[in-house]
Amino acid sequence: MAELKGRGFKPATQKIYLTDVAGLATFGCSVLSAGRADICKVSKFMKFVIFADDTNIICSGEDSQQLLEEITHEMNKLKNWFDTNKLTLNLDKAKIMLFGRRKNNTDVKIIIDNVTISRVNQTTFLGVIIDEKICWKPHINNVCTKLAKSVGLMFRLEQWLYYQSLLILYYSFV
Repeated sequence: MAELKGRGFKPATQKIYLTDVAGLATFGCSVLSAGRADICKVSKFMKFVIFADDTNIICSGEDSQQLLEEITHEMNKLKNWFDTNKLTLNLDKAKIMLFGRRKNNTDVKIIIDNVTISRVNQTTFLGVIIDEKICWKPHINNVCTKLAKSVGLMFRLEQWLYYQSLLILYYSFV
């Protein structure tokens, strides 16, 4: 995921994506609303994408090692913010993904509160599977697999169900 600059991409930018960082939904609507506004102020370096109970963080920089050091520092600030506000940061669910078209064998190791955040090659964001090369193959394969299962089920059921029932199934599956 390169940053856009003018009409082209900024060539040396590295993006790091932290997924499923905060589980705020368990604390109720009023705390959740207040927490959302405040959590975005914890860091000017990290960009927060919050939808329902799903919090994602996007960071970018020129040098991947420097970027990882900055993220470790900022994640520790975020952990302190959670502790101060008596909230829980679920580090076991947190994952990190390094975006870019180049082969990036950077050893990604972020440790917060003695928990290592594991690196993944792909993640699901609002139902869309995103991989580190920003390619649609994993998502398309997933959709094709689901579609093949649904069509196979409908094919087996067509001898027992009316056309209207099959149509309802088709609309619910596809």
